[in-house]
Amino acid sequence: MTIEQIFQLLQAEGYLPRLDDDGDIVFKAQGRHVFASAQEDDPDFMRFFLDLYIDAGETSKAALLQAANHAQRKLKCVKSMLLRSDEDGFLIRLSVEQFTDMDVLSRCATRCIDILCTAAHSVQKSITNDE
Repeated sequence: MTIEQIFQLLQAEGYLPRLDDDGDIVFKAQGRHVFASAQEDDPDFMRFFLDLYIDAGETSKAALLQAANHAQRKLKCVKSMLLRSDEDGFLIRLSVEQFTDMDVLSRCATRCIDILCTAAHSVQKSITNDE
């Protein structure tokens, strides 16, 4: 599948996608900036992802990793990774990655996006001790 196909699918689902400077698709879902990417050298693979920026004063690295691991265990298909950790804060990426085709993706894209946004909400809720 191609970026163009994913772009058209997202439009058909009611999202307002655009291409970013890296060639990924970006759109808003549940108030979050979500990205979609595909790889020309592996047309069966695609991912939806979002990045969370967490201020260092909001939580510890251990608590953030625990919250991300909990979301990954609890929700289907979610992958989480810490991309940056410094004195200012943390950058964590949450993604739903899959081998798929357009027929399957057309049936599950909204579900994947909802799961991704749920994971982000779960992590943020855990680090603010609201859970």
